[in-house]
Amino acid sequence: MDSIEEKSINKKYCLRESISLCIVCTLLSIIFVYHWRPLPSFPVAEYCYDVPRIKNNTEVFYVGKDACNTMNQTSFAIQNYFGLVSLQIESNSFQFVNSFVLNTLPKLKEIQIGDNSFEGLSSQSGYRFSISKCTELSSVSIGRKSFSQYSDEFEIRECPSLERIVLQGFNFQLPRLVLDESLHLTKLSVFEIGPSSFWNTEQFEINSLPNLQSITIGDESFNGAIQDHSSFQIANCPLPYATVQS
Repeated sequence: MDSIEEKSINKKYCLRESISLCIVCTLLSIIFVYHWRPLPSFPVAEYCYDVPRIKNNTEVFYVGKDACNTMNQTSFAIQNYFGLVSLQIESNSFQFVNSFVLNTLPKLKEIQIGDNSFEGLSSQSGYRFSISKCTELSSVSIGRKSFSQYSDEFEIRECPSLERIVLQGFNFQLPRLVLDESLHLTKLSVFEIGPSSFWNTEQFEINSLPNLQSITIGDESFNGAIQDHSSFQIANCPLPYATVQS
């Protein structure tokens, strides 16, 4: 059974693939603390579907490999938490989730997601990826084949500190992707898209991003957008460096 462990020692919210691992991690933390500082209290482990019930003083939310891959775990949402600084999710986790929402996390600085996570393996429709109102967020990195089935909504908005978006490949299959000034991504400077991403996209537009310096589009990405009836446009950006692989 997947489980969650919260460590108050370093304000880290740790999600493991088994209760036994949680116990081991807790014991190791207790041994460490016993030698260097007074022993804090450790809450009882909870299950994966209680992911949003983290404390406001949690700074790091960490998810181990192969965690929370149950068919009833179809949504992941963290909203209105004011202490979260880092979200780190390892590979092969949350594979049945088809809705990923981060909203109003004013101290969040980085999002790192490994390979083959959030694949959307459930048969439900309505795949949603949304990051909004994360004013300190500077970096988003998504591993290969994560969010590979997400085909309905892709939204990153009101993240004025965001500088880098890196997709390592085989990510998303949306009919439309538009990044422009209305999203308030004024510091975005690097957008890297790995191979075979957005392969079903028929409209791709980047417009009026004043600090965009580099965009890389991998092999077989945006195949839909290069058809005669489709739209592929980059305009009103400084963009001294652009690479589009065939």
